[in-house]
Amino acid sequence: MLAGAESGLEFPVSPFFIRALNKISYIQSQFKSSVGFELNLINPKTFCEKIQWLKLFNQDPLVTLCSDKVAVKNYVREKLGRDICIPTLKTFRSVADFNLAEMPPKFVLKLNNGSGAMLFYEGPHSFSEARIKELIEDWLGPTFSYYAQNYEWAYRYIQPTMLVEPLVPGLGKLDDYKFLCFHGEPKLLYVATRISGVLHVDYFDLEWNRLPYRRGSNAPIPYAVARPEKFAEMCAVARTLSADFSFVRVDLYYHEHQVLFGELTFYPGNGISPFKPDHVEDELGALLHLPEHALLFSEATGRAVEVPREALPALLDMAEPLSVSAGAKTGKVACYWEDKVTRMQTSFSWRVTSPLRFVKRTLRRLRPKA
Repeated sequence: MLAGAESGLEFPVSPFFIRALNKISYIQSQFKSSVGFELNLINPKTFCEKIQWLKLFNQDPLVTLCSDKVAVKNYVREKLGRDICIPTLKTFRSVADFNLAEMPPKFVLKLNNGSGAMLFYEGPHSFSEARIKELIEDWLGPTFSYYAQNYEWAYRYIQPTMLVEPLVPGLGKLDDYKFLCFHGEPKLLYVATRISGVLHVDYFDLEWNRLPYRRGSNAPIPYAVARPEKFAEMCAVARTLSADFSFVRVDLYYHEHQVLFGELTFYPGNGISPFKPDHVEDELGALLHLPEHALLFSEATGRAVEVPREALPALLDMAEPLSVSAGAKTGKVACYWEDKVTRMQTSFSWRVTSPLRFVKRTLRRLRPKA
């Protein structure tokens, strides 16, 4: 069966599921299958639940600006009054604009609206130009965005852009210091480092006491991690850069006695990778106070509108059909959404709640119109 003409897509999947599937249902299903319990968006308690709330209902344009790895550098310079950013040498939005001969002998190439889309070029032995162009074309494609993959709102309006940075010696081997900041205050951090290509992580409080926390499958660091000489400065930087947000993770590096900016992250682990032990989720959730109003962005005005939280139950019942951005590569997008719909249809929570959704839709259609 072909999708309806209004979607602009033609591929064999039922239009009923395309119209019925909406981002809230998808996020709820993804959360249940990953975290193990139903997502409560009306009265969220845990850290992961509140990250999901912010992902859906805190559509602040400043979050978008600070999620863009190009635009955020000016924000950091303005907030700090100094420059701790790795310079941007070049930006481009098409694979046709990449010419290896015009690049420095060593460089870092990364995507501005994702994580992991990065390569370290150290010479001809690293990557061929053909391989680099293959990666660029994939990264700039319509399905690589975190909004397309996980409905992370911050990335919805970021135009995919490649940026080139100088290769800081040893950058790929530097420890990454990730500060979890609540309402402008760093409360804890974790250090991420790679050992033989495997990511290891340890958590610390601000007194550099090691915390017995775990998250995901990352193993602890098998040695004592030294506190950076300028740790107090790193805490001050994290405090300044997080001042405008209820929650943000501030990522920093420490290289040759200098603090360097990495990125700002608003939805760590997509909000579906809970902390262990379980009580840590509750404790971190208690540190994050959600606003009294949801903030919903209007494309018509280009501004965010405050919506009282008591109106959220009605918002949760809405269905926002999946859409495809103009100029997207239809074939690739079609395959992506078809796969996503198929996974939704076969998920346990989708099957269990299907009768309830059918009854709700039927009652809504039968309700007399005013």
